[in-house]
Amino acid sequence: MSEYVDLFIKGGPLMVPILLCSIVALTIFLERLIALKPDRIFPPRLAETVLDLAKGGQFDAAVSLSRKQPSPLSALAVVALESRGTGRAGVKERMEEVGGIEVATLARYVGGLSTVATISPLLGLLGTVTGMVKVFQGVASVEDPQIGQLAGGIWEALLTTVAGLVVAIPAYLAYRYLEGRIDKIAGRLEEYGLRLLDELFPVNGRPEGDA
Repeated sequence: MSEYVDLFIKGGPLMVPILLCSIVALTIFLERLIALKPDRIFPPRLAETVLDLAKGGQFDAAVSLSRKQPSPLSALAVVALESRGTGRAGVKERMEEVGGIEVATLARYVGGLSTVATISPLLGLLGTVTGMVKVFQGVASVEDPQIGQLAGGIWEALLTTVAGLVVAIPAYLAYRYLEGRIDKIAGRLEEYGLRLLDELFPVNGRPEGDA
């Protein structure tokens, strides 16, 4: 452990913002992992129960059940059921609006991972450049510089570049992973919305259960 602390100190002051970037990235990743848990997006049995109630014309019961289990899925169901009087096109439009809002909420903070993946290597490069400037300034003032002195200064200057890449690569992978999960969730929500739409507006054009 002490070896890592020593390397951190030798890396210079820019190791601090790089460390902060790693903390931010880890926090965002863990928070979004919890927020994107399947049960939080698609409460167990809610989807099929709402479909069954809608098929039987029990719209008020379906809305009540959905409101008791707040989630992106229930938000989609509520807006579809409550706007069914606007016709199929109107319901579809409202579901697309609400679905877009819900997906945007799920993607909240995820862009921060992309930002960390972008700026961490730049911070590392800046640390390396400033470190190299100091090394060559020191060497320039010595008549007969030793190669060991020069090499030692260079590898210390390169520590920030290494640190920046160590933070950036996992942050980018985490960003792509969360993006993929959100895309899959958006696809499932869209699929469910179409299923609910078909229950509200069957082929005959009249919702089941209406007189």
